[in-house]
Amino acid sequence: VYISGKMSCLFIDSGLNGKKALRKVVPASLFLYFACILPNVAYGMIISNDTHGAIDIQHVLLGQFLAGILFSLIGGQTMNILLTTAPLTLFTRVVANICDDFGIDFLGMFACVGIWSSIFLISYSIFGFCNLLKWSTSAIPRNKQPHSGIMKVDQLCQQETSILFLFLMTATLWLATTLSNFTKTPYLSAQKRQLLADYAIPLTILIMTIVSTIFSSIYSKFWTNFYIYLHISRKNQFQNKTFFFSYTVEPLLLPSNVTLGPAPLYKLSAGAVVTSFFLGFSLSLLFFINHNISSAQINMATYKLKKGSAYHWDLLVIAIINIMLSIIGCPWMHVALPVSSQHVKSMAQMEERVEQGSIHQIIVQVRETRVTSLLCYMMLGLSLLLLPHPLADIPRPVLCGFLLYMAIIFLSDRQLIDRFLLLITEQSSYPPSHYIRRVPQRDIHKYTFSQMAQLLFLCIFGLVPVPYIQMFFPMVVISLAFIR
Repeated sequence: VYISGKMSCLFIDSGLNGKKALRKVVPASLFLYFACILPNVAYGMIISNDTHGAIDIQHVLLGQFLAGILFSLIGGQTMNILLTTAPLTLFTRVVANICDDFGIDFLGMFACVGIWSSIFLISYSIFGFCNLLKWSTSAIPRNKQPHSGIMKVDQLCQQETSILFLFLMTATLWLATTLSNFTKTPYLSAQKRQLLADYAIPLTILIMTIVSTIFSSIYSKFWTNFYIYLHISRKNQFQNKTFFFSYTVEPLLLPSNVTLGPAPLYKLSAGAVVTSFFLGFSLSLLFFINHNISSAQINMATYKLKKGSAYHWDLLVIAIINIMLSIIGCPWMHVALPVSSQHVKSMAQMEERVEQGSIHQIIVQVRETRVTSLLCYMMLGLSLLLLPHPLADIPRPVLCGFLLYMAIIFLSDRQLIDRFLLLITEQSSYPPSHYIRRVPQRDIHKYTFSQMAQLLFLCIFGLVPVPYIQMFFPMVVISLAFIR
């Protein structure tokens, strides 16, 4: 009942009606490509370090290509984008640390955790567990989104000694922000301003990569591209035996020396299987929460989508995809923010309206299509054939600057920031917001302190450098559903 009704309308309307829609596809696809490939490279570096090269950048790109193509073809919500994210990278680190501490084979444990998690997700989709979130309060989405942004910033803002690194990173952040908001400036014509805003990310990466070549002769210990990560590959042969049957598999050789084969589940002891069961349950909660928050964000009334949602069907598809990714040793994927919401905005027709004395951009129409995501994932697949060039030519500070830009988008919960500023603002200077006119000042401040305390609680469990505490992070997120 909960997963029916979507297959019949997958390709009835591609959403590409008219020349204006076609002009939207190319910049939207390029934006999605850079918004996916650059985090994949960054998270691939982190995962490669955590797993000692068992999963590297090439596996991340391959998993993104396979998962994205499948989801674009059979997924219910056309605007959702699958991506490996900071919480999933964190959970992979937890699994790797447990394997190191107890001498467990990582790839087998990784696959077993992913399979258990997918089994739980399949049961959630079949029995309609997504409907339970309508009883949840707004504490989860209001705190989870800023927390995800803080996790991105925490992974990037480590101690750096290179002034050049910081200069290029902040310049990339500034240029991406400026070009993305160029439609709000009086410069050039309206059509040219829109063109610059549509191609903001590709132009930023291209310009800052060219600028970085001016300083290529300057030595910096952080001035490294990704060659050290791109040449890590697994060269072991797979002679796999399970509890039920035996089989021999020749590894699948992919471009850039990526070697794939089925995970060695036969190496796991009974205790490791039981441990993976509990880890899989915790991971399924993380998938469940992130999937529902991201899908709810995409299906907000302000986006005015016409084709409807598919919470349970998409959850089932994601579960099946992650079983495949777990077996072949590629990182897990789920619907990601803010890439999915930016995908909607890149395909939207906007207009400016004056409300309460200020100008707001309102979405008039969104052209819902699978073509943009399909083109994006096809380009990601072609990127495997182009390694290490030209991907390795993007300097690391430019990559970090782009990820900081994405993190700031995550942290752009304006109501939380506005309410925080009210704490230090004179009462006579309060803005004429609707909640300020209707809610007493004391109650507003109490709510702000409550939300900040919840956000701090999430950050403690998500960022503390103790893996056995981090593994309980999904349960902490679930507990916020009961706070009103």
